Amino acid sequence: MKKLLPVFALITVLLVLASCTSAPLPPDIDTMDASVIIQRAQERADKNDWKGAEQLYAYCQNKFADDIYVVTVCKYEVAFCAYKMGQYDKARNLITALIADYESNPGSGMPPHILKLAKLLLETLDKKTGKAK
Repeated sequence: MKKLLPVFALITVLLVLASCTSAPLPPDIDTMDASVIIQRAQERADKNDWKGAEQLYAYCQNKFADDIYVVTVCKYEVAFCAYKMGQYDKARNLITALIADYESNPGSGMPPHILKLAKLLLETLDKKTGKAK
């Protein structure tokens, strides 16, 4: 039994490391609608695969670059993923740019609920990093 303990420990470590890696993009991603890609990204986020979710949101943002609604949602979600991964400066930069997009493009079709979420995320970032106003 003592000889098997290191083997079990190694297997456990490998399983933990494997669960931290993000899955590759789905092979059929080029045929997916924006809503399906966003749903897949959310599924990864639900599993704390923030890097995988970020990849899917970024892909969706680029693929549907002409759809202001999709782009806005994806920009927010990429910033949120950065926040969840502890990349606070990146998240702040992305969310500040998103809020600036709203301010410079009123009535552009950007979803209003995302602006509210963006402002809440910025407040959270300010509190977490000690940059509260």
